[in-house]
Amino acid sequence: MQDRLPQEIRLTKISYIASVNNWLPSFITNLYRYFVVLPKDLEDEHIAYPDNAEGLTNILSIQPTNLAVLQT
Repeated sequence: MQDRLPQEIRLTKISYIASVNNWLPSFITNLYRYFVVLPKDLEDEHIAYPDNAEGLTNILSIQPTNLAVLQT
């Protein structure tokens, strides 16, 4: 948006800051409309927070499950 905004202001031939401030909401609305991507599935896919510290540790880190076994 930072590189596009000055170009759009020049294209609309706006030369006053007050005019840019009035025009900016419509520019942002059109910009978001252009880049919006709708999800394939509207269902929330977040995982519920476990109410214990061990569950939180498992979510936030990789816990190796393989153990080296010493053979005698």
